[in-house]
Amino acid sequence: LLSGVGLVTLLVITQRGAFGLIQSPLNNAIMRILPPEDRSMGSGLHGVHRGVAAAFGVALCSLLLEKRLAVHEVLLGQHHDRYALPVQQSLDAFGAFLLRAGEIPQQVASQSMVALGQVYHDHIRMAAYADCFLLLAIAFILALLPAYLTRDRTHQQHAAISPAPVPSETHRIDTVPSAS
Repeated sequence: LLSGVGLVTLLVITQRGAFGLIQSPLNNAIMRILPPEDRSMGSGLHGVHRGVAAAFGVALCSLLLEKRLAVHEVLLGQHHDRYALPVQQSLDAFGAFLLRAGEIPQQVASQSMVALGQVYHDHIRMAAYADCFLLLAIAFILALLPAYLTRDRTHQQHAAISPAPVPSETHRIDTVPSAS
């Protein structure tokens, strides 16, 4: 809530740069596994896979975010009554601020309620985003294990497929050097 536009812009630029640095080696690794005659088909399928996965990921994260927003709204609503002392103190503080800013006294009560609701909504949204980021981080960490195990199998398969080096004739020593 307190982050400025500059910081958010810098973080988005960093994220996009890191994405670009990851995609090229990933595409290279995928294409290296395929035989040359299958690389064009593999490249197309990889693009389709990325597109479907991105769409599914966005839809799933949106659903998760909406569910977490609803949960936090209910939780916050259970703990905040309009007539509770902290809520009344907040409304009084908003009202005093609005009166000093020159607002019409008859509208101060409703404007204070709207301002407090906006503060609550901002905190609910940040809590829901924090939940989503935590769940995505856990999913990412759990996905590292199968990726690591796949990597080991791929290296073992390549070692089994590659032929053993054949010694060349130029390195053989068949004769004893003559003494002159």
